[in-house]
Amino acid sequence: MKLAKRIFWGFFFLAAAALIALQTFNVFNTGLPFGTLAGVLLLAALIVTCALRFFWFGVFMPAAVILVLLSHEGIVANFTGEQTGMLFAIAALVSIAFHIMFKTPRLWDKSSLTITAGDIDTNFGSAVKHYNESAFENTNIECNFGSVKAHFDQTKLKGKSATILVECNFGGIELFIPKNWHIQQKVENSFGATKEQNKPSLTESSPNITLAGECNFGSITIIYV
Repeated sequence: MKLAKRIFWGFFFLAAAALIALQTFNVFNTGLPFGTLAGVLLLAALIVTCALRFFWFGVFMPAAVILVLLSHEGIVANFTGEQTGMLFAIAALVSIAFHIMFKTPRLWDKSSLTITAGDIDTNFGSAVKHYNESAFENTNIECNFGSVKAHFDQTKLKGKSATILVECNFGGIELFIPKNWHIQQKVENSFGATKEQNKPSLTESSPNITLAGECNFGSITIIYV
């Protein structure tokens, strides 16, 4: 699968380079200025990337931008300021609808996990949760257009390992983690970031915690306490 993706993106950017070269040397003219053409190609690459990950805001919002760019060049109907605003509103609403109807395929097999501490699912809001379990194994945290603060400093593990699953879209997740936990990051970031604050104090007996999931246009912060 990874090889197929590499080949696809290789051909995509070769085709983009060929299109720009053909227009530069007047072999084929798209009718778009170089800056607009480059912008459309980059947005098209973003659309394909987000579509493969079922991240709908990254599909419809760039598509709306492409329509606006084409409108300015007279390729499609010339939008008024009000129509442009409504176009982005429509793209946002359609993105929300697709997000509700077609959930993102998980990068992990959630069905194999027994959630012992309860999920966090936040949409257009905020949530704070203190995990006080005495036999913690795993949990799932989802944040869309909001913020989540999850405190694990009072948590006792069931064994020597646990899993924290995260999905963050246009939001922020803060994880307050005990300093003696060894975090293995397996988060995929698309226009997002996973970062750490403070330093852990690890020993040979430190438990292994897998942090898996994805972050799109957002941030996940690990704060060692």
